[in-house]
Amino acid sequence: MIKEANAFNFKKLVGDSDIIYFYGQTCGPCKMIKPHLQELAEEGKKIIAVDTGMYDDIRADYHVMSNPTLVYLKDGNEVKRTIGYMPTEAIKEILESL
Repeated sequence: MIKEANAFNFKKLVGDSDIIYFYGQTCGPCKMIKPHLQELAEEGKKIIAVDTGMYDDIRADYHVMSNPTLVYLKDGNEVKRTIGYMPTEAIKEILESL
């Protein structure tokens, strides 16, 4: 399950997550990538989602300029970032390389 982050739970969730998924409600590529992220979450990856329209402060802290943006984490720290749609296998390859 992808966990929705907000201003109150974000810091708690980020320390134990593999990916932060920044998205917009009306973003077409965001809607396309979400099922792939849900599949990864069902396989055990810890993914949190941040609606950039609602949580502009979190978006700004991570310098996110485009949706969807995936921030890959190790021990709560960013180690890689991708922007735009990606299929499941491409995301898996990145996670395995970290």
